[in-house]
Amino acid sequence: ILADGKKVYSHEVEYAYPGAVELPWVETFTLNVGNTEYLSTIHQMLAEVEGDQSAIQFRFIKRQDPVGNVETTSVPKLVRSNGMVDVREKSRDFRMRIEATKGADWSVGVLSAEIRNGGKK
Repeated sequence: ILADGKKVYSHEVEYAYPGAVELPWVETFTLNVGNTEYLSTIHQMLAEVEGDQSAIQFRFIKRQDPVGNVETTSVPKLVRSNGMVDVREKSRDFRMRIEATKGADWSVGVLSAEIRNGGKK
């Protein structure tokens, strides 16, 4: 289900969102290693995508300071034909966003990620 604050759209029924301010997206809760004590690097992901792989992209919202409100957003990360997503993003906290890039049939299942624990700086 996609809602823009005024209208509700069903992603599973159709792929057009007349009047929507932006295409649908979904975002995770905060992800981190070591309860924000350490930096983490997400190197690569394997995305189980059904449908049109070119219809989605991944972004990472990052926060370096665990008590601060300053966030940065990565450039879009695309799914390669083999399902791999090259990420290479480093931060204390991450949120992952999966964004639609066009009205098409797509679904994301299991995501496997290579995440490495880094130092405290």
